[in-house]
Amino acid sequence: MQLSYIEVVLPVSATAADLVLAVSAEMRRNGMTLNEAKLQEANNLTVKQIVEEGRLICLMESVKVPTAEVASPKRELGSCHCCKTRKEVIFQCTTSKFHRLCGRCSKKFAGVVGCPICNGECTCAHCKRTHTL
Repeated sequence: MQLSYIEVVLPVSATAADLVLAVSAEMRRNGMTLNEAKLQEANNLTVKQIVEEGRLICLMESVKVPTAEVASPKRELGSCHCCKTRKEVIFQCTTSKFHRLCGRCSKKFAGVVGCPICNGECTCAHCKRTHTL
């Protein structure tokens, strides 16, 4: 979105600070931010005086990038075997597609080589019930 100008409506008695605030607000509505605003010798001048005397306003804008585009791509979601919640899958067994662990639950099995569920080292309620029977 390239804007060559911004329209703002201000009363004639508005100050230069009011002008900068109005321009900044309009730029925010258009998805940009105002980084720098300079008026040449603009000490307590009104907008009318700035326009009549031909003083320039130099603006530097930057386009906002939505955070969703910047964020790293998410891993696939799946149901964690231990806590039974739908979260990002950190570990998935090669033999059973249902043996999936989220980040929090995979930390419980840090020293385990291979799938903790297949090795019988899982401590979830379901595995405890099936191993005691």
